[in-house]
Amino acid sequence: MTPLEKYILKTLKRGYTHEQIKAALVSKGHDPYHVDKYFTDIVKKLSTRNKIIYITAFLAFLFIAILLFYMTQGIRTGSNAPELILEADSLCRAGNYDKSIEMYNKYLLENEPDPDVYFYLGLCFLIRNQDADAILYFNKALELDPQNAYTYFKIAQAQCKGKDFNSAEANFNKALELDPKNALFLTAKQQCAIKKANI
Repeated sequence: MTPLEKYILKTLKRGYTHEQIKAALVSKGHDPYHVDKYFTDIVKKLSTRNKIIYITAFLAFLFIAILLFYMTQGIRTGSNAPELILEADSLCRAGNYDKSIEMYNKYLLENEPDPDVYFYLGLCFLIRNQDADAILYFNKALELDPQNAYTYFKIAQAQCKGKDFNSAEANFNKALELDPKNALFLTAKQQCAIKKANI
């Protein structure tokens, strides 16, 4: 930034108008055309800087909103056992399904029934290709949270995998009824129908 631009910016911050600053600079021998050009450049720079500030603030707000959303949608526990659930989830993601299942069951023995824990147990069994056990735990999750579209979706996936196409279709439909705009649900339902047609 040139000394003249710094001067213009400084006087703008002090509350002087464009005309006042221009008159002062012209009286000091500056060319009016160049003064206007500097003003235009400064306004562009300020505008860009303000946009960056607004975008940064918006992104920070968005990040906090998403973080809060996931915190409220995450594991809902009423005790001091979230560490146990987080560890079990971490073990499941690492492929240590037996230990993960053991920890989820330990949690259920020590705490109130939790639809999220039943859902995660179902996922562990589904990953291990134990579809019947997976469906059992997903159904337990639905008993506690019957409006969870994703649980219906996971049951339908397990049923489609096990070639129980009619039940799968019913559960895909229930998932889509609860979350009609979910493209993942619709795509999986269509893939299951194709699988059924090819048998």
